[in-house]
Amino acid sequence: MALFTAPLLFVVPTVGVPVWGIKAVIAPAANPEIYFPAGTEMLLRLTAPVEVRSSAERPVGIKSFSPEESREVEHLLNGSAQRARMGGRPSDLVNVFFLGSREEMDRAFHAAGWVQAERKSPMSLYRMYHALTRRIGYKRAPMNVLTLNGVPSDFVYQKSLDTVQKRHHVRLWEVQHTADVWLGAAAEDIGFQFKLAHWTHSTAPKIDNERAKVVNDLAFTGCLDAVELVSRHSPDLLKNPRGKQLILTDTDVAVARLNVCNNPKTMQGVDPASGSDQRGRLPRSLGSLRNDLRQNIVFTTYNTLKLVMERPALKPLREVPSIDSNPPGLEWLSALPTGKATSSSARSPEAPTSTIQ
Repeated sequence: MALFTAPLLFVVPTVGVPVWGIKAVIAPAANPEIYFPAGTEMLLRLTAPVEVRSSAERPVGIKSFSPEESREVEHLLNGSAQRARMGGRPSDLVNVFFLGSREEMDRAFHAAGWVQAERKSPMSLYRMYHALTRRIGYKRAPMNVLTLNGVPSDFVYQKSLDTVQKRHHVRLWEVQHTADVWLGAAAEDIGFQFKLAHWTHSTAPKIDNERAKVVNDLAFTGCLDAVELVSRHSPDLLKNPRGKQLILTDTDVAVARLNVCNNPKTMQGVDPASGSDQRGRLPRSLGSLRNDLRQNIVFTTYNTLKLVMERPALKPLREVPSIDSNPPGLEWLSALPTGKATSSSARSPEAPTSTIQ
């Protein structure tokens, strides 16, 4: 469309301008460049050994629960629903449990770079479509409604970068008849799939990685007072009626108590912006026109020929294992001050993993 529309702007403006205006709304050009904002999280593959501080070191100020608190938390947890549902089908599994007020939760998640998802509406669906066509991120993208005990989630936090296909997210429900106690289902969207006659996200099966992602991000802010892994009494929830396992987990639930979180440590790049394009209509239109002109057949041909000519000089990539196989976990829980022993998954950590924020 850009190939035929852009020349009309100069050859037949009376036709080209309205045609291009419609195209800019329904099919805006994607920016051919990729920009990483401040605070982007990255996994590095090293070519030589380097000594870094082990991620197993526990964050400052976080302790374990007392035995009495642990028993109370375990009673609350195992007396609640354990798996959310989408319609009549089982969906995300509860794997995080928070003790704290709504205000404390908002401050902690915001400082860690998480934002609340928008409700589905014609405008949010258009923004989703707009992000898909331009191949950009949508930080507040809406999510499907999941219910726990027939009740939809009270709110959803999510964290993404430059695509709407992948994101971290956690849905939260307040425990009925118990103030400031929240059940959460954390999972990671890794792509789109066509299911039951509609497009939806597919999630990573190893939900323990997302459980650790949520806790580690909040631990970074200094807003956690105590953290512990609690055993679940219903491991059969992991299977569907046919017995096929859909989720890979050690079945433990991460329980975290928040502090007042008045002065959290803020991750780089966190700002109060909504995550949508804050520019005016004219700058957005000019940017779309620029991208149309840059993606014409001459520009594309030039880039292709340049790549072919440079290819012999490029060094071949070595075959290496996936860098996603061992993301940071919760090994540091084994170093918490004595209160109650943590679960076996925390007492027997795998090889230490390091992160760079």
